[in-house]
Amino acid sequence: MIVIFLFIVLFFILFEIETLYWSLTECQTHIRRLNNRLFELQGAVKVLMAQKKDEPAKTRTIWVAASKYDSDNDIQVEEVEQEQEQEQEEEIEIEED
Repeated sequence: MIVIFLFIVLFFILFEIETLYWSLTECQTHIRRLNNRLFELQGAVKVLMAQKKDEPAKTRTIWVAASKYDSDNDIQVEEVEQEQEQEQEEEIEIEED
């Protein structure tokens, strides 16, 4: 009788452990999603700060490259002035002609 009771108790303990394991796995997934979203928002804030410090946003395009798996978790901001580069190339072509 005691052996049967111990098996039943062991079964419920194992069932509870499995339930807790799946709950933990689900929580980790939610934490990863929130962490990724927070990382994206930090990048957006850095881009907005860079736009505020520099020239007007209409002449500057800012690309953000972020690595979630980088140990530093740094946001690399690369500034590209597409319109001005195209105008300079056109001026050089006109001067060469």
